[in-house]
Amino acid sequence: MHLAAHFETRYRHAGYYRSIRKRIRELCIHERIDLIHVDLLAMTQYVDRQLNIPAIVDLHDSMTLLCQRMLNAERDWRKRVFAYLGLISVKRLERALEGTFDLIVTNSPVDEQVIRELSTKPRTLTITNGVDMEYFAPDSTLPEADKIVFTGVMDYAPNEDAALYFVEDIFPLVKAKRPQAQFWIVGSGPSRRVQALTRIPGVHVTGKVDDVRPYVRSATIFVSPLRVGSGVKNKILAAMAMEKAIVATPLSIDGLDLADNREVLLAQDPQSFADKVVRLLVDPEEIRRLGTNGLDCVRSKYSWGAMAKSLESAIHSVAASTAQRTAR
Repeated sequence: MHLAAHFETRYRHAGYYRSIRKRIRELCIHERIDLIHVDLLAMTQYVDRQLNIPAIVDLHDSMTLLCQRMLNAERDWRKRVFAYLGLISVKRLERALEGTFDLIVTNSPVDEQVIRELSTKPRTLTITNGVDMEYFAPDSTLPEADKIVFTGVMDYAPNEDAALYFVEDIFPLVKAKRPQAQFWIVGSGPSRRVQALTRIPGVHVTGKVDDVRPYVRSATIFVSPLRVGSGVKNKILAAMAMEKAIVATPLSIDGLDLADNREVLLAQDPQSFADKVVRLLVDPEEIRRLGTNGLDCVRSKYSWGAMAKSLESAIHSVAASTAQRTAR
């Protein structure tokens, strides 16, 4: 997506690219802008380093890390070539950021480390994702027996892979011990491959929904079978805020201060994953324990209030540092 944005604007729509750069430059000069804050890698191309205005970019995730993991997971040689070329390009883009931005923000230490290794002296900071504790709050909804849910934007390759992986490799093992189990894939843009999973008894694909909360609240457990991806997974934080017991792959909790058998159950292979799902489906006390621990964790560490304070502090620090350099 980020590479496509650069290609589309710089080369296929060069006039549009130049006009946006010019407009931003004029705005910064005429309005005497003190600091530029850029969201996501695709938007960094519009910042002119000659402006000499302090700038912060929030990458969220390192695309280098994501592309590397997708390359590692791909088996088809043609797709591997494509993934490798994408990795080279995105590395170049992320390596160049230190020349324009005074601070590069990511949402997990794992992503931050990748950015630090790409450049010589980047100034980086991790400000992890938060969760709206009022919106994603537990309520009195009684969970439906043996209902398992996974949420996400389903045309995003890591989520598509996770849905396929669970249905094809894990769910049959669950059904062997819990024949009535139902698996709900909730989220917009399901690909044809994901939609086709509904041919399997017990699998439901909703497509876009107005509100994911009823689906999560009515589930016995939440699963995150991600095998590729980067950054902090908001779906994990939201499920924990709703006091749900979670079974996840280790990659799913990258950048989060969570521990196996404390806030979540972790599983790397299909059999282990299925065993832990079944374990929860038959153990209400374990569900309550994990749900309570998860809720306590997000309340203390991942509220938006705490994250906002970190960002505000970073902005003041960058502005002060720039002012000191200018005064010399």
